[in-house]
Amino acid sequence: MLAALGLLTFALVNVTWVFFRAKTFDKAWSVLRGMLGTNAASKPILPMFGLLVVAVIVGSIVLTHWYMRGRTLESVVARAHPATVGTVWALLAFAIVIAQGSGAAFIYFQF
Repeated sequence: MLAALGLLTFALVNVTWVFFRAKTFDKAWSVLRGMLGTNAASKPILPMFGLLVVAVIVGSIVLTHWYMRGRTLESVVARAHPATVGTVWALLAFAIVIAQGSGAAFIYFQF
């Protein structure tokens, strides 16, 4: 029951965001039709590479959550090899550096 309520909330939030961000009702309805798969002839909003990147990131988050359910971060880091911990820190620092200057302001600052 709780999972169904979560899915319903997720769907409702996604639909309301469409109306929140669309400039006109016509564009909002077009996006909603696309979300339901009825705009087969329309041009994709995101390229396939962008969708794959999002899928990899979301998949990684889900796998990490599943792995860490019965563990603490401290226990995982204590058992890991120091080179592994250093590599993860380096990758995180690299991700922060390459994300700088993208100009994608948080949504609430765009009004």
